[in-house]
Amino acid sequence: MPRPEFELKQSLRHAKLPLREVADRLETPYGTLAGWLNGFAPLPVEARREIMQMIDAEKMKAKSIP
Repeated sequence: MPRPEFELKQSLRHAKLPLREVADRLETPYGTLAGWLNGFAPLPVEARREIMQMIDAEKMKAKSIP
């Protein structure tokens, strides 16, 4: 069973959101974000919520483009 962070990382990949851009938007260092997504440190609930919002926004943007 994959970790939730793995699924989140996969969702970011499918949404074509680069991790550097996500880290910039979260105003957190890239290494911290990578640590969260690779399971080396617990992912804060607020960060998870913001990442999911970014993914949802990208999905909506992709749907609206003909």
